[in-house]
Amino acid sequence: MIGPREEVREPRAYLVRVTTGLAIDRPRRAQRRAEAHVGPWLPEPYLTEFAGTAPDSADRAVLADTVSLAVLDVRLVGDSGGKAKAPVRVLHTADKADRFLVGAARTAPADRTHRVLETNGGPALLTLTGGESDSLFQVDIADLRITSVYVIRNPDKLRHLTAH
Repeated sequence: MIGPREEVREPRAYLVRVTTGLAIDRPRRAQRRAEAHVGPWLPEPYLTEFAGTAPDSADRAVLADTVSLAVLDVRLVGDSGGKAKAPVRVLHTADKADRFLVGAARTAPADRTHRVLETNGGPALLTLTGGESDSLFQVDIADLRITSVYVIRNPDKLRHLTAH
């Protein structure tokens, strides 16, 4: 172990050695984290714009009809990091995605609220329970159809969205 800076005879060589060691070790640490992660991994959502609050009842009915027509073939990817309920495998059909989402909606607590956001450059719906971020739903849209739904339930990835 090298002590204070005065004991380093070749600072450049020392820096190269430490930096190289860290660079070699980084993929190993990333692999260990990936192996410990439960289910698919999704990137942390970054708020790019605040769009408003959730639609009222009439708007929700129109939205539900529109979404049900738009979702013919979709995949649903969940990421909870093993810390909340989410699919541990990618759901590859609209039927399976629909069953998961309807089941989740049925068990929603009474104090659940919603916010419409733009995260990572796309539309998203943030659900809050007791004022705390619970889930974030993001979608990929191609040719005016929803092609993927991403459900982030990992509290570590959602914590920073509560204040927005």
